Amino acid sequence: MDYTNNKKLENIKKINYLEEEKENYIRTDEILEKEQIKIKESLKNKSKILKFLNSYLKLSDPIEKNNLEDCSNIIQKEKESFLYKINGKEIYILIKISNAKDNNLIYKIFNLAMEIINYWNNNMMKKSLRYPIVIPIVVYTGKEDWKENYDFSRYINYENNGIYLHYNLIKAKQFIKYLD
Repeated sequence: MDYTNNKKLENIKKINYLEEEKENYIRTDEILEKEQIKIKESLKNKSKILKFLNSYLKLSDPIEKNNLEDCSNIIQKEKESFLYKINGKEIYILIKISNAKDNNLIYKIFNLAMEIINYWNNNMMKKSLRYPIVIPIVVYTGKEDWKENYDFSRYINYENNGIYLHYNLIKAKQFIKYLD
């Protein structure tokens, strides 16, 4: 084999490799898109969200179907967010879907939690002076590995006010396992 044929053969191998990588990338995108659709549909289905919440939160008293209320209308401007309230308790569960790592997510969740608390403060009968509890859960559907559970309490300390900035991070595959 001469030099020209060797170069052609190398180029063909490179092209085949790039085509294979492109196919894997497209396949990965399709899988992620299917996961995102399944997650969004599950978060709209009351029985599936109950199954997830009861198994993920490991509550001593499981949430009954008639004790969970969809309150997503409170945070309508948030596209990828769902909000549920446990009836009889002043507990809201905020579930946000994120397809990219976001170092400012904790602050966005804090703002959403404050929006929920302000709504409660303005519209609900004040049975107690205590504000409702907001449990934030982030379902991560992105490609990159996101191992860290961002807990900024070591950077931001509001000890006198009792504010603890934290959220629960769950990856898409883990979320789907809770549904199966």
